[in-house]
Amino acid sequence: MTRPAAVWPDAAAAFYAACLDRSDYAATVGRALRQALAPATTLLDIGAGSGLLGRAMLQPGGRWTAVEPNAHMRGRLAGAAGVVRPRVIDAAWESLPQLARHDVVLCANIPGPIDRPRMLLQVCRPLARRAVAWVVPAQPGPRGPCLAGLLPAHLHGEDETPGVDLTLAALPSDERPDQRIDVDWTFRALFADQAAARRYFTDQYGDRLGDDRALDAVLAPHLKAVAGGLQAEARKRSAILIWTASGETDR
Repeated sequence: MTRPAAVWPDAAAAFYAACLDRSDYAATVGRALRQALAPATTLLDIGAGSGLLGRAMLQPGGRWTAVEPNAHMRGRLAGAAGVVRPRVIDAAWESLPQLARHDVVLCANIPGPIDRPRMLLQVCRPLARRAVAWVVPAQPGPRGPCLAGLLPAHLHGEDETPGVDLTLAALPSDERPDQRIDVDWTFRALFADQAAARRYFTDQYGDRLGDDRALDAVLAPHLKAVAGGLQAEARKRSAILIWTASGETDR
């Protein structure tokens, strides 16, 4: 099967999943989703990742279909102990197999809402009985590596427009979401030591970050000694965008 360029290497996916496990993402964003939409009896989770939000959104005993193109994430979805396990499909949203309709279609932190929102919405809407929900980055800052916001703009060199602004700007007025909910949370990464933290950033940005001493000076205020190493925290904001079949949410 041909893979779109956006599919992560397994090592990057594993790092991201471990960071989300340390973060309050599932608790905060998951709670906001449940408050906005009743838990789903059937959930189609496109770009499911490790399944944190899918588990938060699924009604006990419900049916969960998880679409995930990354092998590491599919392994986490299939191997999680003590929780409901989804039907896992190896595909990207651009090449979905034929699927039945589900109560809720969820897309969280995948490129589609920013890169091609109209096309993704055309894929999602026919598959949703009750609602489509997207979770899109909303904080001002870089949209590349998850910790890029710890660097000053002249070092990361990325556009800092909030992703949700790009999503909404690309949608005509009759395709705008029925509801938007902004949620603040904290992304947390654990590094074994200073060298490991430095290596994360140089792997992403290379020589533009300067020598080791200069990079260490930039990172020092953001690294906190914890059990197991050094923890870095980045403040995040997610926008939950909801489209409902009836024009109303279920609350």
